[in-house]
Amino acid sequence: MLAANFIERSPSNGFSGPRWRKPGPVNHALLFALILCLIFIGSSKGQGLQSNRTEAIRLIQDGDNMMSFANWQEALFAYDNAIAIDPSYATAYMKKANILAKIGRNQEAIKLYDKAVQLNPYSEYVYDSRAKLKMLAMDYSGALNDLNNAMAIDPSNEKIRDRKVDDLIAMKAYEQALDEIDTLIMADYKVVYELERKALVLMLIDSVAECRKTLDKVLEMNNNSALAHDLLGILSLKKDDYAMALVHFTKAIEIDPEFALAYYNRGIAFLYLNNNDAALNDLDRAIEIRQNLAQFYFTRAITSKQQGEMDNALADYDKALILNDNYNAAFYNRAYTLKVLGEYTRALKDVSEFLFNEPDSPKAWNLMGNAYAMQSDYLQAIDSYTSAVNLNPEYAEAHYNRGLVNLMSNKYEPGCQDLLEAERLGYDKASLKLQAFCGR
Repeated sequence: MLAANFIERSPSNGFSGPRWRKPGPVNHALLFALILCLIFIGSSKGQGLQSNRTEAIRLIQDGDNMMSFANWQEALFAYDNAIAIDPSYATAYMKKANILAKIGRNQEAIKLYDKAVQLNPYSEYVYDSRAKLKMLAMDYSGALNDLNNAMAIDPSNEKIRDRKVDDLIAMKAYEQALDEIDTLIMADYKVVYELERKALVLMLIDSVAECRKTLDKVLEMNNNSALAHDLLGILSLKKDDYAMALVHFTKAIEIDPEFALAYYNRGIAFLYLNNNDAALNDLDRAIEIRQNLAQFYFTRAITSKQQGEMDNALADYDKALILNDNYNAAFYNRAYTLKVLGEYTRALKDVSEFLFNEPDSPKAWNLMGNAYAMQSDYLQAIDSYTSAVNLNPEYAEAHYNRGLVNLMSNKYEPGCQDLLEAERLGYDKASLKLQAFCGR
């Protein structure tokens, strides 16, 4: 009805098309009220969004306060509420992710960082935080991608560049790591620390002379660098100068009595000097300080085995494999220990695990043959020894073992042939068996 008042007819031939007339006073008031209504609706929505963000910020502050008292459950509750109230607030996801990362729920944390990045792709902090978790998960290429994104946002952030060095070292991208370290040194960022890391990388690429020069610079700036003395000890080990290695490792320990790696390295030096008791003492101390490194338990197990302490060795192999279930050398050595202890079924299981990853290992096939032979499974034993010999025709012990099992299976001709081959290859025990079983 009102709309009809705004439309005129053409005086000539009916409608000429809609044409708006100036509204009257009543219509003008109605339009004004309509505009005010629309403004109010838009304003209400904006105020609602702003109110949600304000409340989310307040909840995050509450969560931060809870975290300052180590009350992570209440903090988590506050961050969850912040997400519920304002699902578009990237900071809320990031805060929750930080807590989950601290309590070891890394995969959940990464998903939350993914959401934070989606909402705010211009935060170097979120990329950096996600990179830390990816490094813990050994996703080094993913971490590097995140760190590069963070540095693209903030190229002058030296902490992020420093973290990138760790990632590059983990990826064995040593030349790139050296470039980044040099950039940090030129920026005067933690110069002594970066020089220590440079020396470490130079040692890893076997650039011994440059490593030594860099360590000299470190000690000129800080003679109490425990890491520098430790690295000097490793350089001495490389030169077979075990006495000098002991001097450097001991100096590193004097500077930092909680330096687990220095105890471990000194233990290695003692092993080279055949001082197993001193080595075990240092390995014990290293593990007391750092209980999460599989290599420490593995080396102590090897040392215990050399001392004849098979039960102790077995316990340490178990711990090493709990910490790193891909530690293939631990599978092999535990299999050997289990064989000595008469646990042949478990030994076979371990050597099978080893061969799954390293099927071309003659020693592992030989060990498997030994375990089968001890169970009187001679056919499987012969097959295993044959695999060892096929991989290494000069493997005298495998020829000897296959020869014995053939003899025990009443297969004298192939048995004696294997013993003759073992003797030819210099395996002394073969001569006695030839005399006893093959008419020599």
